[in-house]
Amino acid sequence: MLPLASAAQETRVTVAGRVLDESTGLGVSAAGVELEGHGYTITGPDGSFRFDAVFPGPYPLWVVAFGYASGSRIVTVSDDVALSVALAPAPVRIEGVGATFVDLEGRVRDPANDFFLVDATILTNQGRAARTDAHGRFEIEGVLEEAPLHVTVVAFGYRTLDTLVTPRDDERYVFELEPDPVVQAKIDVRVVQLEERAAPHFGALFHNLNRDDLLAYAGAHTVRSMIEWEFWTRLDRIALVIVDGEKWSLTNEPIEELFTLLPEELERIEFRQRRGCFDPIIDVYVYTRDYMSGLVALDEGAELPPVYDESVFGLSCGIPRRTSDAAPVFSR
Repeated sequence: MLPLASAAQETRVTVAGRVLDESTGLGVSAAGVELEGHGYTITGPDGSFRFDAVFPGPYPLWVVAFGYASGSRIVTVSDDVALSVALAPAPVRIEGVGATFVDLEGRVRDPANDFFLVDATILTNQGRAARTDAHGRFEIEGVLEEAPLHVTVVAFGYRTLDTLVTPRDDERYVFELEPDPVVQAKIDVRVVQLEERAAPHFGALFHNLNRDDLLAYAGAHTVRSMIEWEFWTRLDRIALVIVDGEKWSLTNEPIEELFTLLPEELERIEFRQRRGCFDPIIDVYVYTRDYMSGLVALDEGAELPPVYDESVFGLSCGIPRRTSDAAPVFSR
């Protein structure tokens, strides 16, 4: 055992890799990977997995996947590790002549904030997976009826849920996720950085909206209707919308995301007054949860990636004129 002070100063590294089909060389999705002392994860569509903040040393690693013989090895960690684990296909025994398959259906919910989660991932040890829709619903087709099923539910900002269910015809499940305070602390750091970057350009007639503000509109609005409801008397000041720092639209070129994006999918909305303009011309910066997950994955202390800035491009300070046949980004 190392003294606590020495262990705290020791460099942590990453253990990453892929689980492969031994016969084809293709990635095995929805395989379960456990690294002793560092938890359990599920492989992505290409068979990839990753463990962060691993101290140097030897660790047992176990891999299980539906339709394959399980695998294990000792991983010796000193620097970042990239490895592959090949699994041999194994026949799946189905007990009983009358084995049947059913669909696993249900919803994923945040009980603390009382709304259903969009784009949560549901994985099973039978190689089936799904993502929740705009109403938090999911459907996984063709799982064995009455056979214990290991289900893993993953969503950014929440603790991963691992549970066992016994699928039955016409049964619906509600999986509830708890916020992850570790991830939330990292989000808070990035939100402060966003706030500091935008502070010199805040629009005086508008107020920025963070996650708690946005969730007040969950289940009843899209981003477009939410902004129209919140700022309906000042919509004529908005000239530009930028989504995740890249996707942008003038008022005569509305972007589809505004009509389909939900408040539940967002982390923050900023209203910035355009630099160099005396009139209060406002650009709206929309940051999604997917974008925030990328920021959280950056190294600690890393700078925020640049975003589209109308002022830098030196375009007009006036509100763009709308063509006669085009719909505005926002309407009263």
